[in-house]
Amino acid sequence: MKVSKQNLGIDLASQISEITLEKVSGVGLENARENLPHSKASIAGLKDSLTDVDTSSAIVIAAGPSLHKKDVAAQIKDSNYEGVLIATESAMWYCLRNGIVPHVIVTLDPHHKRIVRFLGDPDLTEADLTSDDYFQIG
Repeated sequence: MKVSKQNLGIDLASQISEITLEKVSGVGLENARENLPHSKASIAGLKDSLTDVDTSSAIVIAAGPSLHKKDVAAQIKDSNYEGVLIATESAMWYCLRNGIVPHVIVTLDPHHKRIVRFLGDPDLTEADLTSDDYFQIG
């Protein structure tokens, strides 16, 4: 990857899709194949586990500038919405900071253990850290 100092930001932004695809496509597809047998049971069982909420509707909250521009948290709270609240892991902190506790958090991180580590992995080992280059430079 070659970038010029004059246009560093523009050069990096133009390559981010390719870099991301190269980095995560293999592990992402492998993880998807590995978890496919569990997905139908997980989704079907989700409704059964949400006993204290109206499951006839859901709002999915994902991170982005519209959360702040449209004050989504205030709109949800002011509406007294009683349906399922689903948040991406990237919107989870926004929700919690604004007094919204989602019923479900979803992620598309292709790594099979990274999101668990991000949220607190009680079984984290040194081998886990050394085998995952996400936080390593170079």
